[in-house]
Amino acid sequence: MKIACLLPSDHFHAPVVLSALARRADAELFALVTPKLPGGGMVLTRLIRLLRQSGADYLSAMAGMKATFLIHSWLERRSGQDGREREFRSVFDATKELKIRSSTVQDINGRESEEMLRQFAPDLILSVFFNQIIAPRIIELAPVAANVHPSLLPAYRGVSPAFWILKNGEPAGGATIHRLTERLDAGELLLRQALPVRSRDSVFRLYRRSAIAAGDLLLGHLDALVRDDLPPLPFDGETSSRFGKITPDAMRAFRRTRRRFCHFFKPL
Repeated sequence: MKIACLLPSDHFHAPVVLSALARRADAELFALVTPKLPGGGMVLTRLIRLLRQSGADYLSAMAGMKATFLIHSWLERRSGQDGREREFRSVFDATKELKIRSSTVQDINGRESEEMLRQFAPDLILSVFFNQIIAPRIIELAPVAANVHPSLLPAYRGVSPAFWILKNGEPAGGATIHRLTERLDAGELLLRQALPVRSRDSVFRLYRRSAIAAGDLLLGHLDALVRDDLPPLPFDGETSSRFGKITPDAMRAFRRTRRRFCHFFKPL
């Protein structure tokens, strides 16, 4: 089977899902990777835009999480640990170590992306914690297209669900595989797993637990997903919710919960 994975670069948890898929010896993977920061222009311009939107506290928290990730990644490499078993590796390191063909594109809906997907002719397009809206003509380049989302949909549609789940004091998060549509996180629900929130969960740790659960769901049901044999899951009586970008007010409320973005010595 041929699986095209759409991923943002510089993502902490997408490599976990890639690693799960790579365990299938009969799966040929192709990764299309897009820039982490949304929007056009220079990186500094986009950082300033993010600063104005979310505030200095958010940027410093993200910088601390990134620094923690890089330090632990360096320690793993220093110890000589097998790259395929490392828990702190970049998307690009994962594609290299897992021998997954990859290409970097600015716009998933651009002509370059479309042509590469046409040539690859995937059986499944899989959006993994992706950061761009995907046009119908791209979705239709595979018989089946699905999205990996780190919450128990239909709750917590939108961006940064791990943050919002902890900020709102929810008892559980989750992982969901759903049919990919042009509307954000709105496709039919195919696979789900609830994850009770633990006392030591940080944003990083809850997101990582969601990624592990999503990888396990995919690995356990990949044949049925590719055959399009998974019936939609009902969700009668469940609450649907959507959350957007993190704001300074949301950050202040998050700090009051005493939760963290990442624990330095034990991020996982």
